[in-house]
Amino acid sequence: MAKGGFWSDTFEQLEQLGTSTVKQTGQAVKSVTIGSLQKAVQELTGGASSPPSSDKGIEKTEKGQGQKQNHTPIDTKILEEGYKKQDQQKIMDVRQKLWHYFNLEKHEEKKATENTKRGEEERKRKEEWEKEEEKKRKEEKVKQQPFVETPKGKERRSIFAPKKVAKRSQMETRVGSGKQ
Repeated sequence: MAKGGFWSDTFEQLEQLGTSTVKQTGQAVKSVTIGSLQKAVQELTGGASSPPSSDKGIEKTEKGQGQKQNHTPIDTKILEEGYKKQDQQKIMDVRQKLWHYFNLEKHEEKKATENTKRGEEERKRKEEWEKEEEKKRKEEKVKQQPFVETPKGKERRSIFAPKKVAKRSQMETRVGSGKQ
């Protein structure tokens, strides 16, 4: 007989698992429901052929109360104090971490404000410097232009002095532009 492949073997195994599960589930449901119904009927009719399991637990605890305990009692005050110390230590650690982060944040915030202030101051200084440079350029232009005396009109020193005529600036003439 030819041997099946991986997939055929897998599907056969899944089929077998499914059929066995269905059978086992049916038997388990039947035993649980029938068993619980029988117990309920016995309790109602009062026929106690076997004591319920809860009665066994009660009997064991009653027997155990008369005997010596196998453990020492726990002192809860000591435990509470220990837990309080641990909690306080954890709280202090968290506070220190938060304080550290808070200081770092404040430091970063200070740096940012200082950087913005520095930037504004540098911008103002640069604007002032540019204004001064513009003034200097204008003054240089004025200095580079030839100084021309403007006519003042007639001057008289005294009543008896002869009249003076103001000096006039010479007109610029271009070569070859006159009358011919």
